[in-house]
Amino acid sequence: MKRVKAQAARIVAQLRQRPPNVPPLDTARVQLFEHLLAYVNGRGERPVIVFNPIYPTVLSELEKYSDPLATSSLDYLRSLRPRYDFVVVNCQDIHTWGGTDYDWANVTHVDRANMRRMLRYVVTHSDGALD
Repeated sequence: MKRVKAQAARIVAQLRQRPPNVPPLDTARVQLFEHLLAYVNGRGERPVIVFNPIYPTVLSELEKYSDPLATSSLDYLRSLRPRYDFVVVNCQDIHTWGGTDYDWANVTHVDRANMRRMLRYVVTHSDGALD
Protein backbone atom coordinates (compact mmCIF):
# COMPACT_ATOMS: atom_id res chain seq x y z
CA MET A 1 0.00 0.00 0.00
CA LYS A 2 2.79 2.45 0.89
CA ARG A 3 4.58 1.59 -2.35
CA VAL A 4 1.45 2.30 -4.42
CA LYS A 5 0.86 5.63 -2.69
CA ALA A 6 4.50 6.58 -3.26
CA GLN A 7 4.21 5.70 -6.96
CA ALA A 8 1.04 7.80 -7.21
CA ALA A 9 2.74 10.74 -5.49
CA ARG A 10 5.56 10.59 -8.06
CA ILE A 11 3.07 10.62 -10.93
CA VAL A 12 1.20 13.56 -9.39
CA ALA A 13 4.49 15.46 -9.05
CA GLN A 14 5.30 14.73 -12.70
CA LEU A 15 1.87 15.98 -13.79
CA ARG A 16 2.42 19.19 -11.86
CA GLN A 17 5.79 19.69 -13.55
CA ARG A 18 4.50 18.79 -16.98
CA PRO A 19 0.71 19.18 -17.30
CA PRO A 20 -0.95 16.58 -19.54
CA ASN A 21 -1.75 17.31 -23.15
CA VAL A 22 -3.35 15.42 -25.97
CA PRO A 23 -0.96 13.78 -28.40
CA PRO A 24 -1.95 14.01 -32.06
CA LEU A 25 -4.12 11.17 -33.31
CA ASP A 26 -2.16 8.33 -34.84
CA THR A 27 -4.03 7.81 -38.11
CA ALA A 28 -2.87 4.20 -38.46
CA ARG A 29 -4.23 3.34 -35.00
CA VAL A 30 -7.48 5.20 -35.68
CA GLN A 31 -7.95 3.31 -38.95
CA LEU A 32 -7.23 -0.01 -37.25
CA PHE A 33 -9.61 0.77 -34.39
CA GLU A 34 -12.42 1.77 -36.74
CA HIS A 35 -11.74 -1.28 -38.91
CA LEU A 36 -12.06 -3.44 -35.79
CA LEU A 37 -15.34 -1.77 -34.81
CA ALA A 38 -16.71 -2.34 -38.33
CA TYR A 39 -15.60 -5.97 -38.28
CA VAL A 40 -17.13 -6.68 -34.88
CA ASN A 41 -20.37 -4.89 -35.78
CA GLY A 42 -20.44 -6.84 -39.07
CA ARG A 43 -20.48 -10.03 -37.02
CA GLY A 44 -23.53 -8.71 -35.16
CA GLU A 45 -21.55 -8.04 -32.00
CA ARG A 46 -21.46 -4.92 -29.87
CA PRO A 47 -18.08 -4.21 -28.28
CA VAL A 48 -17.72 -2.73 -24.81
CA ILE A 49 -14.94 -0.17 -24.47
CA VAL A 50 -13.79 0.24 -20.87
CA PHE A 51 -11.77 3.19 -19.61
CA ASN A 52 -9.29 1.80 -17.10
CA PRO A 53 -9.29 2.87 -13.46
CA ILE A 54 -6.89 5.59 -12.43
CA TYR A 55 -5.50 5.75 -8.92
CA PRO A 56 -7.60 8.35 -7.02
CA THR A 57 -4.88 10.93 -6.31
CA VAL A 58 -3.65 10.73 -9.91
CA LEU A 59 -7.20 11.10 -11.25
CA SER A 60 -7.76 14.08 -8.98
CA GLU A 61 -4.66 15.75 -10.39
CA LEU A 62 -5.66 14.95 -13.98
CA GLU A 63 -9.08 16.48 -13.38
CA LYS A 64 -7.40 19.79 -12.47
CA TYR A 65 -6.37 19.91 -16.15
CA SER A 66 -9.77 18.63 -17.39
CA ASP A 67 -8.13 15.26 -18.12
CA PRO A 68 -7.39 16.15 -21.76
CA LEU A 69 -6.67 12.62 -22.96
CA ALA A 70 -9.90 11.16 -21.56
CA THR A 71 -11.88 14.15 -22.80
CA SER A 72 -10.50 13.90 -26.33
CA SER A 73 -10.98 10.11 -26.32
CA LEU A 74 -14.60 10.42 -25.26
CA ASP A 75 -15.20 13.13 -27.89
CA TYR A 76 -13.67 10.87 -30.54
CA LEU A 77 -15.82 7.93 -29.46
CA ARG A 78 -18.95 10.13 -29.53
CA SER A 79 -18.09 11.08 -33.11
CA LEU A 80 -18.12 7.38 -34.05
CA ARG A 81 -21.62 6.69 -32.69
CA PRO A 82 -23.45 7.39 -35.97
CA ARG A 83 -21.33 4.77 -37.76
CA TYR A 84 -20.70 2.05 -35.19
CA ASP A 85 -22.55 0.29 -32.39
CA PHE A 86 -20.56 0.04 -29.17
CA VAL A 87 -20.80 0.78 -25.47
CA VAL A 88 -18.40 2.87 -23.42
CA VAL A 89 -18.06 2.21 -19.69
CA ASN A 90 -15.89 4.73 -17.91
CA CYS A 91 -14.24 3.10 -14.90
CA GLN A 92 -11.58 5.77 -14.32
CA ASP A 93 -13.12 6.88 -11.03
CA ILE A 94 -13.05 3.90 -8.68
CA HIS A 95 -15.75 5.43 -6.51
CA THR A 96 -18.19 5.05 -9.40
CA TRP A 97 -17.97 1.26 -9.26
CA GLY A 98 -17.24 0.69 -5.58
CA GLY A 99 -13.49 0.36 -5.84
CA THR A 100 -11.08 1.06 -3.03
CA ASP A 101 -7.78 2.92 -2.98
CA TYR A 102 -6.06 0.04 -1.19
CA ASP A 103 -6.94 -2.81 -3.58
CA TRP A 104 -4.23 -2.06 -6.16
CA ALA A 105 -1.36 -4.26 -7.34
CA ASN A 106 0.52 -1.13 -8.36
CA VAL A 107 -0.41 2.42 -9.33
CA THR A 108 -1.67 1.37 -12.78
CA HIS A 109 -3.32 -1.98 -12.01
CA VAL A 110 -6.10 -2.85 -9.61
CA ASP A 111 -5.82 -6.12 -7.75
CA ARG A 112 -8.22 -9.05 -7.91
CA ALA A 113 -10.73 -7.61 -5.39
CA ASN A 114 -11.08 -4.31 -7.27
CA MET A 115 -11.15 -6.14 -10.60
CA ARG A 116 -14.13 -8.21 -9.47
CA ARG A 117 -15.96 -5.05 -8.39
CA MET A 118 -15.15 -3.32 -11.64
CA LEU A 119 -16.18 -6.25 -13.83
CA ARG A 120 -19.55 -6.46 -12.07
CA TYR A 121 -20.00 -2.76 -12.80
CA VAL A 122 -18.95 -3.17 -16.44
CA VAL A 123 -21.43 -6.01 -17.00
CA THR A 124 -24.21 -4.08 -15.28
CA HIS A 125 -23.52 -0.95 -17.36
CA SER A 126 -22.86 -2.64 -20.71
CA ASP A 127 -26.37 -1.86 -21.96
CA GLY A 128 -27.01 -5.57 -22.60
CA ALA A 129 -23.91 -6.08 -24.76
CA LEU A 130 -22.49 -8.64 -22.34
CA ASP A 131 -25.69 -10.56 -21.67
